Amino acid sequence: MLYAEIESLANDTTNRYITLTNGTSNERVALLLSANNNQLRAIIFSASQSINISFSTTVTSSLQFNKLAVRYKSGEYAFYLNGSSIGTNTDSNIFASNTLNDLSFNVGNGTLPFYGKCKALAVFNEALSDAELNNLTG
Repeated sequence: MLYAEIESLANDTTNRYITLTNGTSNERVALLLSANNNQLRAIIFSASQSINISFSTTVTSSLQFNKLAVRYKSGEYAFYLNGSSIGTNTDSNIFASNTLNDLSFNVGNGTLPFYGKCKALAVFNEALSDAELNNLTG
């Protein structure tokens, strides 16, 4: 599970990523400030495991801190923002063991860097329950 408390420095026309990857953008779990003003997103993507899940939501302002978390577990994908569930997915595909081993402030290949403030960042080895995600992001 990937968690971040982030804030945008300015509204921008590029996506700004915090990503857990295998060192490329082909296998990634990402939290991002979207190119669309005030849109926050979570992306789970695996070229090798045929995973392509995307969650998005619009907030009043991405220029203030928001708490985001994304859970990735076979059959249990979820995106939480500020104590609320934004979306879930029951896709049964999952990353191969030990695939995601690089935490980056970009899309995973060095491009689309994160420009913003990061107050907290954590990677959990286990998927948290819905109640735990509510508490963490609330």
